[in-house]
Amino acid sequence: SRIVEVPGMNVLIIGGNGYLGAAIAQACARAGAAVRILSRTAPVDGLGEWVPGDVQLPRLGLRGDRLDAVRTETTHVVSCFGTVDWTCGPDEALQVHAVGTRSVLTVLGELPSLQQALHVSSLLVLGRARGTVGNRELFVGQRFRNWYEYGKYTAEALVRESDLPIGVVRFGPILGPDPRGGRPDVRHGLPAVIPHLLAGHPVHLRHRGDFPCWV
Repeated sequence: SRIVEVPGMNVLIIGGNGYLGAAIAQACARAGAAVRILSRTAPVDGLGEWVPGDVQLPRLGLRGDRLDAVRTETTHVVSCFGTVDWTCGPDEALQVHAVGTRSVLTVLGELPSLQQALHVSSLLVLGRARGTVGNRELFVGQRFRNWYEYGKYTAEALVRESDLPIGVVRFGPILGPDPRGGRPDVRHGLPAVIPHLLAGHPVHLRHRGDFPCWV
């Protein structure tokens, strides 16, 4: 998406070393923004200032001068961290998404210059919902098919309960290159059908493509 240049924009991208986070960092840098990337490991392309941190720790694991700099200089935040394993268990799903989101919201509340934040959610927060569901709805009596969906749902619910200037955007499956091999992860979920499609095999999608799907 196009990012409008804003003078003095200082963006903190939480989870900025992932596929989506790296793309956001590049777009912000092209718009002339100062970019900080908070992640447990260093970004592969070295874009922006790397701030080592962990969303599962209080105040994202920041302390001292780094914490002071983030507090005083940050004007915009993009929170796009999270596990991308649809088969994760309850401990991982809730520890990362629920505990991590609480930690992020605590830090956002301590940023005096914060103008806008963005929480990256997922269409899967709606789980197995029935009928027509609006984009502004969250709990619609849905049932969750795995802990990943429930973890993303819990994170978005926490964001919606806050009174901070934070918006929510929901994505469907994002097929980005695997940094290790340059290919999307096709071990589980919807991307699992890709190798079979490329090989020319017929693929049956249950209920006209309803997730999950089987070859």
